[in-house]
This record gives sequence, C-alpha cells and structure tokens, in this order.
Amino acid sequence: MEDQLESIADDWYELINQEFYQFRGNTRKTISDFAAIFGLPQGQMSQYMKKGGKIPRNQTIISKFVNVLGSEKVYRALHLPVPSDPIDSLPEPTRSIAREIRETVAEYNVPFDSPKALELQEEILKKYGFEIISKESSNSEQ
Repeated sequence: MEDQLESIADDWYELINQEFYQFRGNTRKTISDFAAIFGLPQGQMSQYMKKGGKIPRNQTIISKFVNVLGSEKVYRALHLPVPSDPIDSLPEPTRSIAREIRETVAEYNVPFDSPKALELQEEILKKYGFEIISKESSNSEQ
C-alpha cells in the first residue's frame, strides 16, 4: 500500500511539474500564474508540486486539474479509473444537476437544443437556486 502511494506521488509530481515547465516555457511565468489557471492559490499549488507533497483526492480539486490538463493525464497520474461519463468527473452539486438535466430531457424525448429542453434545464437550475439570465432578454432590453 505504501509503495502504491509512493508511486502515485511520484507520477503526480512528474505530471504537475512537467505541465508547469511546459506552461512556463521560456517566459518568466510563476507558480502563481500557473495556479491561477486552475483557480487555486499559489500556496496550495506549491504543495501539489512538491516532491512528496500533496496528492489531489477531493473531486472538486481533481476536476480543476482535469478541466485544464484533461481527464486521461490526471486520472492516469493519480492511478484512478478515467470516468467513462464526463459528468462523473464534475464536482457536486454540478454532477447531480447535470445528471438530472440529462435524464429529464431524455424522458421528454426532445433534442437538447430545443426550446422545451432549455425550459426544462431552466426549471431544474432554478430548483437548485440558480437564476437564468438569457442573452436574448438582455439584448432586447437595451
């Protein structure tokens, strides 16, 4: 078990540092700049980049890395199975909302880009406390 954790730590260290070096290239970009593209503070990113440092385990943090680096690289480095459904890699509550939208639209058997599907999506998002502001209504008010 300890050997496996060490292997994961080594693979993660190699991936995140390789990605930083590619990001930086021949520029003067910093770890702070790198952390910003993931929406993480510099101190937290430094912990993830240290030899023997932190390994992302929280799905929200893993998702931040996946969004930038891609699921294949991140999950492989963390020795985790790559989710077959992209929704599985989303953090909660986004994952539940996305599943509910997909299932509800499928139940109604309407195309995802149809007015009915958009209406269903809006109802579900409102149920979770999100307010939808359409660009069309914003433009027509001007």
